[in-house]
Amino acid sequence: MPRPTRPSARPRHAVYQRSHVFDNGDAAGMGEVLTEDGVVEGVIGAGYTISGLPAAQQFTRRRRLDTPEHNTVGTIVFVDERGVARARSRCLAPPVDGGVHAGGFFDLLRRTSAT
Repeated sequence: MPRPTRPSARPRHAVYQRSHVFDNGDAAGMGEVLTEDGVVEGVIGAGYTISGLPAAQQFTRRRRLDTPEHNTVGTIVFVDERGVARARSRCLAPPVDGGVHAGGFFDLLRRTSAT
């Protein structure tokens, strides 16, 4: 298993930017963190898969007003010998009923021609 390392600023920035974009429902900012062929998978309910940047932007724009706001509270980044970064993040999401949900994100970052 790879050990946590202090990765370069680029993978860390991408993970933190992803948190911001998803936590705030920023459809316009999705292109900063997701490639045209990127995939987002969710496990809420029966689960879902969103394939591609346009679909992710549309999904974010359709968020209901009572959708809990995700607040990322911690992230650990691992980088393997090939430079592939994997990150695990935890988040809290307080719904409008006053409760709190907890969840996590797993990010897999690969260098592209744009990075």
